[in-house]
Amino acid sequence: MTHVTPRIAVAIGVGVVLAIATTGCDIFGTASRRDSGLTDRQFLPSVPAPRDVINLEVILIDRTPGDPLTGDSLWRSLNQAAGSLSNRVQLKEAGLQYGIAPSTPPFALQALLNTDRSAGSGPTQRHAVPIPTGGSTMITTGQLAGARTIAGADKSRPRAIEVADAHCIFQVAAERVQDGWVRITLLPEIHHGTQKLRPRANDRDWVPANTREIEPYLDRQFSVELNTGEYVVVGPAGTDPNSLGTLFFRGGDLESRQQRLMIVRLIGMHEVQPVRTSPPTSTFGARAN
Repeated sequence: MTHVTPRIAVAIGVGVVLAIATTGCDIFGTASRRDSGLTDRQFLPSVPAPRDVINLEVILIDRTPGDPLTGDSLWRSLNQAAGSLSNRVQLKEAGLQYGIAPSTPPFALQALLNTDRSAGSGPTQRHAVPIPTGGSTMITTGQLAGARTIAGADKSRPRAIEVADAHCIFQVAAERVQDGWVRITLLPEIHHGTQKLRPRANDRDWVPANTREIEPYLDRQFSVELNTGEYVVVGPAGTDPNSLGTLFFRGGDLESRQQRLMIVRLIGMHEVQPVRTSPPTSTFGARAN
């Protein structure tokens, strides 16, 4: 039997330490793989979090002015106390009004929704509109024929603006509040002029976009919170020929034979799972044979 003396054991230990130091602690051969430019580790982009998509139904209904289905009985059946009083007063001054209905709508709203092309009515348009939470979409409620003068959106500098072939558009933004509840924000805008590259605001910055000139009526913006199945009804108020209500819902003409209402319903929400594909195999640093 061979006996290892303490002095020999110390010498062996020193030799092992020197060997590890010389190879850079690479006692399992990883240095050779590193030298060849290859690695066992794959660098994948982080998986984005799932995102909620809010499903809306937008209904545009055209009726003859004075039709009982769009008159006082409809508006009395809706909750018009949502939002701040000052905001509702400002909207009325601009010829706009809105009200909220539950998922089981009152009889007056049911009757309106059940009509399509009966006597004295125009077509009913229904659109399914999915919006990622925090995003927005544009809903056109009408067009202003020819050239006309409108009031500018900037109240700090009141001025009249000449527009041609203008479109009345609500910028509709949607944001999840909690399960089953969504905040809907509606901003009236008038788009006019020719399309060209202009700065356009998004939720973080100004970005170039191919758009027309836009008059955003920020002081007439309003928000409502809807539960699944609930409705918000938006329409004209008053008889001012130059009000936003007349422009948006009667084409700027009190003599028009049609009056429009816009109804937005919260259908629900669903979650979109992100999909990550494997990145292509990289040959960077690999040695040729």
